Amino acid sequence: MKVQKKIALFLVLLNFVSLYFSFSLIVFPEKKESGYYLYCLLETDDATIQSANIFVTGQDLFLMLDTFIEGKRVFAGAFIPEKEIISFFKYDLMVHVQTSEGRESYREKLLGMNGILLPLYPHEIPYHEEFIANHQVLQGEYLYKIAEEYNVDRADLEILNSDKREGLHAGDALVIGRVTFEDGPYEIRISLDFCQLTLFYQDREVVSFPVAVGRGNSTPPGIYHIKRKVEDPALYWEGEYIQPLSPINGLGKWWLELNNPQYGIHGTNKPWEIGKRITHGCIRMFNDDVSLLQTLVPIGTRVVIR
Repeated sequence: MKVQKKIALFLVLLNFVSLYFSFSLIVFPEKKESGYYLYCLLETDDATIQSANIFVTGQDLFLMLDTFIEGKRVFAGAFIPEKEIISFFKYDLMVHVQTSEGRESYREKLLGMNGILLPLYPHEIPYHEEFIANHQVLQGEYLYKIAEEYNVDRADLEILNSDKREGLHAGDALVIGRVTFEDGPYEIRISLDFCQLTLFYQDREVVSFPVAVGRGNSTPPGIYHIKRKVEDPALYWEGEYIQPLSPINGLGKWWLELNNPQYGIHGTNKPWEIGKRITHGCIRMFNDDVSLLQTLVPIGTRVVIR
């Protein structure tokens, strides 16, 4: 029954994969009693799969995955030799598929972390949608304004209308709603006492970073989810627009917005303050650290602050 539930979850995840290529691919490690396994779920658009070779290579490692083919899908897996995985080393996942339409190849990067192989830029966690309305965009409207009108987060609108993230045009149709994420394998735990952020995958510690947190009680403990990622974010402070990467823009290289959108995990232009209780409530990281973190966690990652 547990295996059936996991496969069902992976099939749900496939619905969130863009089909810009001739096939879509999801990669995920899975904890077993004997250790971690690496699994792949691959689906073609319309061609029947005849054969598939999937393997991981890098730094004296060659890991061939066993494959099971069913029509347009391939399910593959192999045991991860933990002692041979080098932390912070990038591995190549190579996929070669023979279909009724010809041969296809694909490469995906994995990062070795604490004995497991994690996909970079993993697909967002499945979510439930609370539908509110359909909205036709008027001239001059933008996502923040529409979100305020319906009392939802901008991040909700971006998730439900992923093709509109780059901008709106008059006449565009938007789905208005709220998003609630399901439980996923990723969890970020932030210790206010020790000014530390730790990423876990299925309760296994992956990596830890020093952070700056809010002074006093300005960082509220609780359970949150990452709903939005922004590279080189602009800062809006007391009605003023501060351009990305400005010396007075304290958000640094990345902004990972929580479901309470006034709080987020972000970079910094004051690295000497990392490790202190000094912020207005957000979680600050070194720019290199937050850049790495955002490659490892999907939208929908649970964040526990305590």
